[in-house]
Order: sequence, then structure tokens, then C-alpha cells
Amino acid sequence: MSMPTLPESVRQSALILALDEKLKQQQPVVFDYWGKFKELRERVSAQVGEMKVLFPEFTAHDEPQHLARLFGIADKLLGSERFDRMNAAELFLLACGLYAHDWGMAVGRIELEYLRSFCASKVDSEVFTPLDDERQRLDQFVTKYGIGRPDSGALPVLSDEHLRQYIRETHAWRSGVRARAFFQSSGSGVPQAVERVCQGHWLDFSQLDDEHRFSGQQGILGHTVNLRAVAIYVRLVDLFDIADDRTPYAVWRFVSPADGRAAMEWKKHRALSPVTFPQHGDGRCVRFDGLTTDPEVWAELEDLRRYCEEQIDGSMDLLARHLDVRHQLDLRKLDWRVTAERFKPISIRFEFHRERMFSILADEIYQGDSHVFLRELLQNSIDAVRLRKALLERRNQRLGTTRNVGLGFDDAIYFKVTHSDDGDATVVCRDFGIGMDDYIVRNYLAVAGVSYYQSEDFRRQGLNMDPISRFGVGILSCFMVANRIEIETCREPQSGEARQPLHIDVPAVDKQFRIFVGTPDADIGTAVTVHVIGSKLKSDVRRDPTDEGEQKPNQLKVAEYLKAIAGFVEFPIIVDDGGKRTVILHPELPSTEGESFKLEGSTLEVWQKPMAYAWDRAFAPQDAHLAEKHLMERSLDLKKDLGLENYEGSVTYIIPRSKDTTISRASGIGASDGLVVHTGSEKVYMRCERAYGSLWMGKSGLSRSSQSNHALAVYRDGLLLADAEPPKRENRIQMFSSMIQWPPPSLRVNLPKDVSGVPDVSRRALLGTAATWDELIWRGVTKHLATHTIAEILKEECLPRIRSLSKLAHFYHLTPEELAELVPPEKWPLLTLMPGRGVEIRDGCLSPAGKVWSAPSYLNSIMMSALGWESYPSPKSSQAFLRNWKGESGVAILELARIYSNEMINRMAAQTNASSVIVTVR
Repeated sequence: MSMPTLPESVRQSALILALDEKLKQQQPVVFDYWGKFKELRERVSAQVGEMKVLFPEFTAHDEPQHLARLFGIADKLLGSERFDRMNAAELFLLACGLYAHDWGMAVGRIELEYLRSFCASKVDSEVFTPLDDERQRLDQFVTKYGIGRPDSGALPVLSDEHLRQYIRETHAWRSGVRARAFFQSSGSGVPQAVERVCQGHWLDFSQLDDEHRFSGQQGILGHTVNLRAVAIYVRLVDLFDIADDRTPYAVWRFVSPADGRAAMEWKKHRALSPVTFPQHGDGRCVRFDGLTTDPEVWAELEDLRRYCEEQIDGSMDLLARHLDVRHQLDLRKLDWRVTAERFKPISIRFEFHRERMFSILADEIYQGDSHVFLRELLQNSIDAVRLRKALLERRNQRLGTTRNVGLGFDDAIYFKVTHSDDGDATVVCRDFGIGMDDYIVRNYLAVAGVSYYQSEDFRRQGLNMDPISRFGVGILSCFMVANRIEIETCREPQSGEARQPLHIDVPAVDKQFRIFVGTPDADIGTAVTVHVIGSKLKSDVRRDPTDEGEQKPNQLKVAEYLKAIAGFVEFPIIVDDGGKRTVILHPELPSTEGESFKLEGSTLEVWQKPMAYAWDRAFAPQDAHLAEKHLMERSLDLKKDLGLENYEGSVTYIIPRSKDTTISRASGIGASDGLVVHTGSEKVYMRCERAYGSLWMGKSGLSRSSQSNHALAVYRDGLLLADAEPPKRENRIQMFSSMIQWPPPSLRVNLPKDVSGVPDVSRRALLGTAATWDELIWRGVTKHLATHTIAEILKEECLPRIRSLSKLAHFYHLTPEELAELVPPEKWPLLTLMPGRGVEIRDGCLSPAGKVWSAPSYLNSIMMSALGWESYPSPKSSQAFLRNWKGESGVAILELARIYSNEMINRMAAQTNASSVIVTVR
């Protein structure tokens, strides 16, 4: 075979000459190297011109001004000596990558039409190859940039600027799929290898570190190829093509870019001279010379300098950690020599003070909560156990196993606490979840603000798992109470290539990690040891008095805290502290499961989130026994009773034990919020808590992140949201003119992610859902009453029905709209005042006069007394007053009777063809 006809600069490059020499030797696999390279070069060179359709003013990406020049830069960067050490497959992949890496930027009109239609138009595979997940990426793109839909149900409209941004973000993947399709018939690993080399010039270094995608020992065409090194070479060569010879003056004047972004790219290139690699110590530096008279260009070049430094450092670090003597580079630094003329250059940008930023995290986000690190450790363990469980379940499914039990590991999460007399403590959080390897530690654990569970690495697992972790700052919370943490970890082999167990010592938040190889027989999972310093514990940690009345130093309450926040965690949580073992179980699990965790020599407490009504908190403690005697709980399970499949928990109401019981406001007992329960001739007085808002907002707890209320506790992912907004239920029915307020229900709920917002950084509140998270719960209560309660009430006569409906609305805190859903119009009882006859009750119709009016205020108490709503029994004088009524006949809408909504009265008035209807509901 001979070298194909190529541009002179490519044909004479050291890279192509080295490949030609290698191909003169016998190759392990028969493959038409030159034929395929010639065909690829012709295909790409012809199509890069398509870039002008969407990017008419961009710097040149064609063969003469970019692709062919890359071979000269590769010669200077790598050199003949390194080419000699590379095999034919590696040289071939490098040459293909230099031509194909930006292929995806060439997007023609047919592909643009395909993208604008959101993948609905026909694909002509001879013209372009769409991404495997194109529609999903488009959906993510429009969500990310808030590109709305002009009409209901219509697709978002993508402008040219939208598409330019989308293509820039996806061009490496587009290049990869085109290269894979081009080499599809070649086999021997070539299609996937060229695809990943193209992708590698754009990916984060964390993804290049993935041994599965960018192996250092990939078998391709019978050779052992370092795919990672080849991708890094293409990345650096493309980066260093940023000089004025890429943007000749004549071409620049001809294009004359008007787009601001494109114009700045041209100016940056025009300001720099071609890259050189002079000697520097025992290696070389990357040197750029240049000059500018424009302060804005200077600032842009400073950003470019920092980007180049990051890319060089990241590439060198990656090559050094995956030691391969054939592919080491000797680049020592970036020597940036750009001169400013006619102005004084000032380089300023935002910098971050590590200690101050940590102080903000501790004081502003976590607000000095000394216990919050326990929650962060717990949620990390929950995610780790869920991920390992999901991986093993998928393995079982592939093996034909349908049972979701017997996964082969302990899914409990363990805390062990050891206290010192001086207040110091050691807290160990141990799980047998997915574990970590050096890749995860380096790229996620050690990088604040980056969460593995929000990364592309996690998404590639393709698991049906919704993780808790979002922000990647949780591990830092440990340093609020400690100077040092230790981590023992071992990665689950099912997650990829088995790595060595690790022992990690972090001596301080601003110190280098000390990483050692762990013991070979280490269990899969992670144990985090936090060395708590007693003097760092804040005032939220309570002191315990000794027998002598003295105070001990501040001491963590680990079991108490975890019981407060872990109400609905699906995995058992075990806390060993001072000879006592506490087992925290999900409320739906049988409590007997806790017995299996019994530890010899320790007392055992099995704890589950209480679902029963807290009588001693809803009523004054001295009256709680009376409340329990005359009232009872009605608990509705959110899933079983209300049909809310993804919810967990219950809403519990209190109602009279007898339907004949009447309730009135207490007086003379020294409390404005008391109740009187009338049972026959007996009156039982009891004092209770008052309104929804004041009751549900009043919270208590060990610390800010563990505060809740006996009547309201809101969870997400099984963990407490301490600052969750209370339900908006103030527009409920009031039964009495005295405005007595019936105690609210007790609501304990673990919210699903599909109907609620996302937790804030502090994980105490939900963002964007304050007024909506509880709507489905109350709708479910109304539907439950419609099928289980209302039918018996509707069978009653009119007067008893009024009383029953009022009680129903009051006891269940229904809004007028909810009550209207329960009662058909023909069953709405109306009070009609008839001259000389008093009050008549009519169903779903108006008085003969067809007039609806508001009773005068002085009649309110008399009317209520006549109906038996305010006092017990009703005075006969009040009834006599109504019988002697001499006024106009009509339907009286009293102030207290808000069960008659305006909408309902208007609808009934329309049904009777009334000539004069006046509706006033005060």
C-alpha cells in the first residue's frame, strides 16, 4: 500500500511519515489503513463546508486553515521520537481524530430541519447520522435554557442561535457518531475507538479517566492501544491551533464577522502567534506570544490563558496517573507572553477564599447546626445502598432472576458513637452500599459542588434510581464539628472494573488527602469516621446535668437526632451509643424486624415514627385524657385509603365518638381556645391548641434540621424537611359564630418526587411548591369522604343534615369548594323564614317569593339558638321569636352558614327561574 494523495503539509508531516513506515511492516490484522483514511479525509473535507450554513462567521474549520494545520502542531507537540514508540493503530486513530473531531459542527439544512422538528422528520443516513439519544438531549436542552412552547401542546421553537448553542454543546458526540457510522464495516474495534477519540477532545477529564471508555490497553486491529492518550493528544493539538495564521488577514477582512461572539474569536486568534515548545528545565513549555491594543481582547485572552493552563495541567495529570512510558509528555508549564499596548492591563476576576466559603457553608447554609453532618452522612449511605441494590437487581434480571430478595449484602446503615469525658467523640457511619474507588474520590468526593449522582457517569449507568444527593457539599459538613475524617471504602465490582480498597485520611478541610491501599479482604461499602471536637459543638447541642447538678460538656445526641429526621427511610438504621442499640425502622415494617439486630451486652430500642394522634400535645396535658375519652382518631393512610400511590404516611383527624355529640366554645375556664363537649346532660370542658397556622408553624427539636411539629412532619426521600411550608387551609368552614377552631389533623407524609419540588441547599425546605405540595392529599380526603361518609348524611332530614354537614366541614376542615363537591344541589338544605310560621327547611329550591337575602345581624344569635348551634338546649324564647316573624318571606343566608357558597346559591336560583335574587354571604 502507498500513501494516498494528501495535502502537502499532511503528507510530509512526521505523523503520516511514521504511519507509512509502520505500515511497511507486517500488521497483525489485514486492514486498508490508507484506503479508509483517504476516504475519511475526502468525506470530512467535503462536509466541513456545511458549517457555514449555521456558523457563517466562525473561524475557519476547513481543511486548509484548520485540519491540515493540526498535523504540523502534532509534529511539534509529540515529535518523531514519540511517534516511533506508537504502533500503527495508535497513529491511525490519531490521524483520523485530527480530521474527524469537529465533523459534528458541519450541520446542513436537512439536519437542521430534523432538529427543529424534534427528530420527527425523516433521516437520510447518507447525509448525517443523528445521536442515539437526540430527542432526549433536545428535551434537556430546552429545559436547561427555558425555551418555552408558544402554544399548548406545540413543540418549542428553536431559533438559529438556539441551534448554534445546541450544536456547540453536542458537536463532539455528533462527530463521534458520524465517525462510528463511517467505520462501521471495519470492525476490529475501530468504529468505537474513533468515536471515543472524537468525543475525548471535549469531555471533562473525569470522563477521560474512565478506564472502561478510555482504556489504556484497548485491543484494536491486533495492537494494544492507549485510547486515553490518543484522545488527549487530539485534545491538546486542537487547543493549540489558536494563532493568527489560522485567520489570515485577507480572510478576516472578507468574512468581516458581525456576530459579537464570532468577532471576538477572530480577534483572539489575530492577537496570537503560532505555538512553540521551547526547552524548560528537564522538559518543554508551551509558549504563546502575542500583542493586543484592545482591553476587551486582553480580558478574553486572560480567560483563554487560564483555560489553557487547566487543560495542560489536567492532561499531564491524567497521563501521569495512568503510567505508560510510551505516552508520557514532557510539558512543564504554559509560557504566556501576550503584550498589551496603549493601555495598562489589569487582570481581575472573582476568587474564592476557601476558609470563608466554608464558613458560609457552615453558618449561612447549615446555620451552625452541629448535628447536620449526621444527616449528610446518612443520605450519602442511603444513595450508596440504593445504587448497589439497583445494580444487583439489574444483574439478577439479566440472569433471569425475578426475586428482589437475597441480594447478598446487608442493607442496614450503622452508626457507632464513642464519647470522651471532654466532649470529644468519634462517630462512624458504615454502609455496605456501592462504595468508592480512586476515580470517584478524585472527581466527586474531593470536588465541592459536584455530585456523582448528578453526573454523566451516573446517568450512563442507566438505572431506575432517583438519588438524594444534588449539591456535592455534604461531606464538608463534617468539618463543622471535626478537623479530621477518615474513610474506608471498597467499590462494588458490578459497577465496573474492580479497584483496590482505599483508606483515606483527610487531616483538615484545606489539606491534601492521604490515600493508602486498604486491606485486601475489605467489605464492599464505605465507613466514614468523624473525629468530633467537643469545643466545636454549637449551642444546639444540649448539656446533661450530672447528679451533683454540674453540667457535662456539650454532647452529640446521635440516636435522638436520627430518630427525628429518618421517619421514612426504607433501610434499617442502627445506632450504637454507650451500651444502647437503637434500631430505626420504616413505619410500615413490622417492629419485630428490629429484634434481629439485638446485640449481646447492649439494651435494645426499636423505634418507628409514631402515627397516632398526639393527644397530650393537641390538648392541655391535664385535659388530654378527657379528649381521648370523648373523642376518637380517624386515621387515613395516604396510599391505602386515599389512593396516593407514591405517598407514604397518614392524615389523622379527631371526631366525636358519638355522632349525636354537640360541641360548643368553652367559657369561664381561663382559656380562650377551650371546647365543651355535650354528652347528654353532662358538659366536659377541655383546652386545646388553636389554628392551623399557629399550630403547624410552632416547631421544636434537637437542632434546626430536626425540628418538627406533633401535627405536621413533612419528609422527602424518607428524611425530614424541617422548614417545609404548612398547608394553606385557612379558608375552612367555621361552624360557630364564636369562631371556635377545631384542632387540625395530624399529617405525617413522605412526599414523592413527581409532585413536589426540589429541596434547597440546606435540605430543610422545598423550592417552588409551598402552595401546592399538599393539594392531592386534601383532594384525596374529599374523595374518601364522598365514598365512605357522605351517603349516610344525605339520607337525614333537612335540619339534622344541616348540623351534620356543618360538623363534617368543621371536623375535617373542609373548604366551601370541597364541601360543594360532596353535596349534590338537590340535597342542599336552605333555611326559609315564613311569616307566622317561623323557619322552614327546604331542599335545593328557593322560597315562593324567589328571593334570597342576608338575615339582619341581630337575628344571627337567635337563629343559631333556634337551630341548636350555639347553646344547649335551645331557648324556647328564641324559637317563639322566629314563629312570630312578620317580615318578608325568603331564604336566610346567615353569617355563620358558609356552607352555602355563592356559586351554589346562584346555580339553584337559576334552576327556579327566580325573578329577583339577591345573594349576600357575609
